[in-house]
Amino acid sequence: MATTSVFPLKLQNSSKILEFISWYELAFQEEKLNEETGKIRKRKGNAKKHFIESVEYLLSTGKISKEFQESIEKFNSEETLSPELQSKISKMNPTEFKSFIQALEQAKATA
Repeated sequence: MATTSVFPLKLQNSSKILEFISWYELAFQEEKLNEETGKIRKRKGNAKKHFIESVEYLLSTGKISKEFQESIEKFNSEETLSPELQSKISKMNPTEFKSFIQALEQAKATA
């Protein structure tokens, strides 16, 4: 049986780690339809799990995982948006946000 330990971590509110976690939760949010009730359930992206697994991989192999590298690149590219655009993005619902990200990625691919 696997055991776990609690590892409390205090970070400054301006920490890039906190920014990354908040961004990841929204960027990888999932919507699932509950077939019994017909309601859509929104679930945040599991940023803490992603972060922990990525650090574990880095420590055990000495290399950054492809998934972590991609998520960091997306985080950094979205961070370079203007404050006005970031403000508008923060007000989007998850579906609008996903559409925006897809359009942004498509625009970068054709540039």
